[in-house]
Amino acid sequence: MIASRLPVHSWPQSQLEIVAVDAFSGERTIFNSESGIELVDAVMASSAVPYVWPPATIKQRRYIDGGCYSMANLDLAAGFDKVLVLQPDIPPFAVVESLDEQVERLQRQGSTDRSDYAR
Repeated sequence: MIASRLPVHSWPQSQLEIVAVDAFSGERTIFNSESGIELVDAVMASSAVPYVWPPATIKQRRYIDGGCYSMANLDLAAGFDKVLVLQPDIPPFAVVESLDEQVERLQRQGSTDRSDYAR
């Protein structure tokens, strides 16, 4: 699926680093043109969102989405003059409603039994 959506399958001449997380150790891994990893595999590893996609296996190691370590990984940009950061507006698995907001909504809808509400 990843390969069919990428316009190119080779690493660009400009510096590109793709972040993934070792699913067992939790260590951040940075893939680039010198990693010995195909671009498609690096993108697959970095896109393997837990519970949405399975971990990507590369050289007997399993990797998950680099956003599990950090959404921006800005520390990797230290020392560069120009940096382009792409980061979603909200973190993954963001709490849309707090527990109190959910309880209030249930009460507005007519629920009066508070014994089921864990605080």
